[in-house]
Amino acid sequence: MKQLKFRVWDGLKQKMNKLQGMTFDSQRFVPDAVKLPGLTWRPVEEFELLQWVYLADANGVDVYEGDYIEIASKVYNVLWNESIVNFQLKELDGLLSRSILDVALGVVIGNKFENEDLYNK
Repeated sequence: MKQLKFRVWDGLKQKMNKLQGMTFDSQRFVPDAVKLPGLTWRPVEEFELLQWVYLADANGVDVYEGDYIEIASKVYNVLWNESIVNFQLKELDGLLSRSILDVALGVVIGNKFENEDLYNK
């Protein structure tokens, strides 16, 4: 079975959390509630779910959507692209994008939640 991993951004507390549990709406097949350290079950709408992209950077660090990846002095944001139905790397200072497989060529340097002013984007 394919492993799914998520982390959860709590915008109210401005904190990234490790997901301890998740329930799904059985009729719509979408996440319904999440369990985080120190909290009771909460509606998923209160948080930002960030999925692992099944890859690691050059240092072996797991990469999640929303991460900033630096490759050859350029910084990319990891995001979901509906038109290709996959994650991709989008250059922060330009219009270029790269394959998600290129994360292995770079390193995670932050994410758009904890480091939103890192590149003023």
